[in-house]
Amino acid sequence: LGIDRDSAKSFSYACLPITTKVLTPDGWKFHYELRENDIIYSYNLDENIIQKDRIVLKHKFKNKDVYRFFNDEYSFECTMDHRWYGYKTYYRNDTEQKEYCYFTAAEFGTEDFTIVLGSPIEEPDDYIDGKTKDILNSLELQKDTIKVSSLDYELLAENKDVFCLTTNNGSFI
Repeated sequence: LGIDRDSAKSFSYACLPITTKVLTPDGWKFHYELRENDIIYSYNLDENIIQKDRIVLKHKFKNKDVYRFFNDEYSFECTMDHRWYGYKTYYRNDTEQKEYCYFTAAEFGTEDFTIVLGSPIEEPDDYIDGKTKDILNSLELQKDTIKVSSLDYELLAENKDVFCLTTNNGSFI
């Protein structure tokens, strides 16, 4: 096609509803409040930490189906091809193994996937401003992972506006 991998990813509509907020050092913001080069928080896969990152590109698409995934503890919304980071569990010689990878919401029922939610924050406490520290503390995740095989799902809305952000780390919170 003559385009690079990152640009090609934007054609899959792997997105979140336009009403989803993104965590920034100034608090939670909507898609329309963000600009390219703005600082947000993202998950660094190589270092397994949450850190500040820049928005490289903003993508917005119309008329995409949005699904709600839920159980007794969690609920989230995304398109079926939204990429999640986590691991799949398998056994080799009676020993549990974890293979870390990206997978889509459409794959949730196909293997034993677990989404990674929490991780340490990169900056020491005295570097994070009070407002951001309060936001991060308010997340209060009950677990740092969600086993997606325990989730039900339903079509929440058809033909909705969705968005995705490209960051240096390839993820955002």
